[in-house]
Amino acid sequence: MEGGYISKEDTHMVVCYVLELSGRKCPEQYPQKAQMYFSSVCAGCHGNDGKGLHGNYPDLTKKHLIGLQRIKKD
Repeated sequence: MEGGYISKEDTHMVVCYVLELSGRKCPEQYPQKAQMYFSSVCAGCHGNDGKGLHGNYPDLTKKHLIGLQRIKKD
């Protein structure tokens, strides 16, 4: 993601919100404003469900985008 759309301070709450959109549970509590923040900043491109719009923007709920994919060791 290009810089300027989300601050470092807000990243954690948005990641937790997207994690829950993907059907997983965030291990930490995130603020109620996370849904509003996602809706106003992210959903325009990624959709209210975080799954992207018409293939033009990535599905944020995929494991590799939210850092849940395991790295294969050779």
